[in-house]
Amino acid sequence: MKKSITLLALILTLSSALFAKTTPADELITINPLRTALGVGISVNANDASRSVVRIYNADNTIQFIDQLAKKGTAAKAYILKDLEDGNYTIEVATKNQVVKKQIHVYNEDGKKSFFIFQ
Repeated sequence: MKKSITLLALILTLSSALFAKTTPADELITINPLRTALGVGISVNANDASRSVVRIYNADNTIQFIDQLAKKGTAAKAYILKDLEDGNYTIEVATKNQVVKKQIHVYNEDGKKSFFIFQ
């Protein structure tokens, strides 16, 4: 009887761990274009966003920029992209066990630099 109660408690504990709610990376990390400048806004909705790292890679996977968010709790920061040359880039935001990557394309249109984010 004692062994069956212990076994039942173990099974309940393991089954509850299987159904524990995890938050998808896209809900924790958002990357959106800025409305008034050529850039992106990045926000991390985590308990400790200070461990979050933002990296921008070019098409050859060479790091063009790296930054660590320095705020505990939720953090948001804008990154201006006007100094990037025309081409394809990857923005990667990593926090704890979550990573979000977005592809962007920087180009000139009628002498004005612009970009778009692939969805």
